Formats: sequence, structure tokens, C-alpha cells
Amino acid sequence: MVRLTEVDLVRCVLIGDDESGKELMMKKYAAYSGVPYNAERGEVITAFNGRKCIFVDSSTAEQTNEEAHVFLLCVSVASQASVEETVRMILDAVVERIRGVPFVLVGTQIDKRLSMLISNYGSGEIKYMPMPLNQAESFAKRIGAGAYFECSEVTGEGLDEVFEGAFEVGHREESICLSDGNCVRLSDHIDDNDGFVRLLRNDVFVILAVHLTIPEKEMFTSGAVEIRKDVEANVLVVGMGFINSYLHHNYPKMQITTVDHDPKMLEIARKWFELRLDSRHTAITMDGIDFFKKAVLKGLHYNAIHIDACTLKDNVTTNCPVDVFYEKGTLDLLSRLITSKGVVIVNVLNINGQPYRAAKKVCLGVIPIH
Repeated sequence: MVRLTEVDLVRCVLIGDDESGKELMMKKYAAYSGVPYNAERGEVITAFNGRKCIFVDSSTAEQTNEEAHVFLLCVSVASQASVEETVRMILDAVVERIRGVPFVLVGTQIDKRLSMLISNYGSGEIKYMPMPLNQAESFAKRIGAGAYFECSEVTGEGLDEVFEGAFEVGHREESICLSDGNCVRLSDHIDDNDGFVRLLRNDVFVILAVHLTIPEKEMFTSGAVEIRKDVEANVLVVGMGFINSYLHHNYPKMQITTVDHDPKMLEIARKWFELRLDSRHTAITMDGIDFFKKAVLKGLHYNAIHIDACTLKDNVTTNCPVDVFYEKGTLDLLSRLITSKGVVIVNVLNINGQPYRAAKKVCLGVIPIH
């Protein structure tokens, strides 16, 4: 994982087979851009928008402990029949290395698209066909690439777009320090199932993983809230993230209150989770328990309460939720805040590989067994 002190540097690693021409790509780009190519280290050092960027061949990068912000998966598009097989072979070989890091698909040898067509036409038979641009773009999406670029390492066509585009994908990761001194980073990439995921993480573990869709809508399946686009419901979210923005966007008559003790989370939510505040969507910077107490005094009630309040400590049974959220006093407050058919939904997480132990602790805290 890239250290927080390295956020001013974007490191891009090129991966590909012998046919990809990745080395020639770097040499040609260096020559065109007027920057040196270090043959011994297999790297090009340049800068975009005042930010240093290193492009390095994967064979050289493996010899260092420096980790990548983005991988460039390079493959020749000269023969459509071999593209998918080549990419799958490369991914199988490097999957553990690139897991959790964005990657882009780069189609090389695009100059051969025309020459191959001419060769096929002249010979009177179709020997092999190059992969068209639209199919390459579609394939990139299917494998979860952050973007698709293509170029000719011979003519230099498209090289600027490849290198600048990869930089843009790599530098989307941003570091923000919270009020308690802990720093977190945000990035977009794919998950293990080739789906898009947005991560909020520190150097120890992933704090929040946001997918474009929410697979389980517990407040609907529990019967607390009707499954209708125009449903009217009062929802409280403790711990700012994506769920509140998702509900606000998809259910135009839902009243949503979001509470988080850290003002920095408001900044994160605005920039990364499309937070939009209006008469239906309120964000409050306050300790969650303090909010519960004040809400009870005001006589407020909620159809659903989502609790996603976490700690970054690694010596606790549950990182999410924080222990105080399943203490008896808190449970009493929650019981007074939900409606008769209301539901409390809690995100349970343990970073030490003991999710069942964490879930058991939470369940026993809520439903004691004597």
C-alpha cells in the first residue's frame, strides 16, 4: 500500500507480454516528451500538472518495494483472437499483485489495424483480424479496467493520451487527515468480482467500500420501509458515507438525517460520495450518542437507523460499530427513536480476521443470553 507521505508522487507500472511493446512505448514517449529513459531501471520520470510521475516496467518494479498507484495492462490489438486470452493469462499471473490497485487497459500496435486489413485483402483470405476500438473498450469494461487507451509504439500515435490518462487514474487517490489525527485515502478501482468500488482506507484496513449499487436494502426487506420509489420515510444515518447520498438520490420523498462526529467526513462526502444537502437531506456534525439523546428529548422517530460508526484501533473486537453503540444505555435510546415497525441496521467489522467474533459480540450486546 502506498504510504501517505508519497501522495505527491504517482507511480505507474507497465505490465505486458513480449508482443505488447511496452518498452518501446516508454522509449518513444520519452523521446517525444523530451525526458530521459533510464534503460537500467526501465523507467521514465516526468510530471503532469506539477506532480511527479514515474512510469516503470513491471520486471524492474518487482525488484523494489515501492508500490504502484496504477497499473497499465498492455496488450497488442493486432489480432482480436488473441487479445482476451493474453489479458486473462497476464491477469492470472499478477492478480495478487494488482489487487486493490486501479489498472487501465492499453491496446498497443494500433498501426497494424490498417496493415493487417491490407494484408488480408491482398492475400484473398482472412488470416487474422485486429480488434476494433469499440470491442476493445467493451472488453476493458468487462474486466474492470479503470479506462481504456490505445497507441502505436512505432508511430507514436496516442502515446500522450496513454501516459497522461494513466496518470489521471493513478492520482485520483487522495489523502485526507481526520480531526483525530488519523489519515485516510480515497480511490476508485475494481473489487474481486470485477465490479467498481470506491474505497476509504488507512494504512491498516479498508474503512469503507462503496459499490455503485447496494446489494442488500435491509430497511426495505425488513418491512420497516415500503419498497416504493415515492415512499415517505424518516431515516437516520450515523457515520457519513454513501448510503445517505444513495437514498437521497433514489427516493425523492425520503427525509434523511446524517450524523458524524468528524467535520472532515462532510468534506469527504461532498467530494467523493456526491453529498447533496437540501430540505430533505440534513448533515449534522455531532457525536452520535449525543444526537440520540437530543433526538429523544425532541420526540423524534425514525423508520430506519443506519449505524456505520467505526474506530481505526486494531486491538478491539469490533471496529464497527464502536462499543458504545451496543451498550444498554444506547440501546434504550434507539428503542425510543425507532417507530413501532422501525429497524436499526448496524455495519459490523473486525480488521483482525474475526468477523464472526465481532458479530457475536454485537449480538450478545443487543440480545443477552443467560
